[in-house]
Amino acid sequence: MIEVEATGTNLALLQAGLAVLAPAMSERERNALRLGGGTALALLWRHRHSTDIDLSMDGEALRAFVRRNRASLLARLSSLHEAGTIRSGWHLSPRAVMWRYREQGPFSIVRAQSGQPSHVEKATGIRLEPVRDILRGKLIGRALEAGQLLDRDGYDLCCAFDFARMDMVAVLTEAQEEYDWGDGLPLQRTGRRGRRLIDPANPGYVNDPWSAFAAKAACALRDSS
Repeated sequence: MIEVEATGTNLALLQAGLAVLAPAMSERERNALRLGGGTALALLWRHRHSTDIDLSMDGEALRAFVRRNRASLLARLSSLHEAGTIRSGWHLSPRAVMWRYREQGPFSIVRAQSGQPSHVEKATGIRLEPVRDILRGKLIGRALEAGQLLDRDGYDLCCAFDFARMDMVAVLTEAQEEYDWGDGLPLQRTGRRGRRLIDPANPGYVNDPWSAFAAKAACALRDSS
């Protein structure tokens, strides 16, 4: 297992969220957690700064955890809110757990099935969701299925050609087969652009990341055909 290191606000947010979960979470459940999303990619690639923590857990395990601990978690979150540590509007369901720290940002766990991880966060021992699974979630799950073309996802997918090209092409091929598109990606923005990118290492992708990604995807699919 290859170690990567969260630092600064990312590490503080990860540790704070895990501390909330610790009294209710068994060792087996903690070992089932995976750090994913743009946060995991940022730890691997150092291509931008991530302002949240996205964890995932097998769906059945997350459902059982929430049902068993709902009352105690609600009490703990209420206490943190009264202390001014987190904002109102936290969410607890069998599909997702989420709350937002006032100073540090959002912390969430969603349902997901991940492949075999190869990296682990050094300080906490939390394993990272495989890159291919993260890219699949951003392109197929969020962009193509949900129509959410968030700028940070487009930027991450552009950077995937620089840092994990084989994984990106594999996900593109999977998406092309599933959606059977012709000349171009069937991408249509239906909502918000999302939070602004912070400290992007490649400014060339920032202005219009989805157009940049579509161009890169078209070239990659031509080259692989």
